[in-house]
Amino acid sequence: MDILAKREIDIIAEADSLDQTQIAFGCMLSCPLNDKCATYLKVLEQRKAKMQLLQAIVKEKGKEWAIAAMVDGSIGYHSPLSAAQRINELLAGKYISGCERTYACFRGDSLAEMEADFRYFMRKEQTNPLQTQRLLAVLKEVAKLKDIEQTTFGLAFPTMVF
Repeated sequence: MDILAKREIDIIAEADSLDQTQIAFGCMLSCPLNDKCATYLKVLEQRKAKMQLLQAIVKEKGKEWAIAAMVDGSIGYHSPLSAAQRINELLAGKYISGCERTYACFRGDSLAEMEADFRYFMRKEQTNPLQTQRLLAVLKEVAKLKDIEQTTFGLAFPTMVF
């Protein structure tokens, strides 16, 4: 991995815990690529805008909807518990933890993962509203189960018909 790509990953990972002034100052002091700071600030602005959009979607549609979107979008990889953890981090404006799916499919970008899941579920909601309603009802009950039971549900999820 070249130094520019590594620095971009570091900046993105820090983006949710530092404000733009701190990022810019840190780049000027420690980054050998300080002429690229404007690029990093642009990335940070785009990420903040994406985070605000996703937060607005969750506030409009509700946490249960967002959890269902992540479970369905990941074909059961995310349990309601793990999806809820990420939704709570999003709503709190914190760094959103990633997982194998995040790194393998979205280059470690949790916001891109959520965006893809939300878009998919919105399309599914338009094309098959009854299926999404059934899924929401099932996931509400699954969310009451213990972690291991939710994981077992996730393993069977791709074979289920809603």
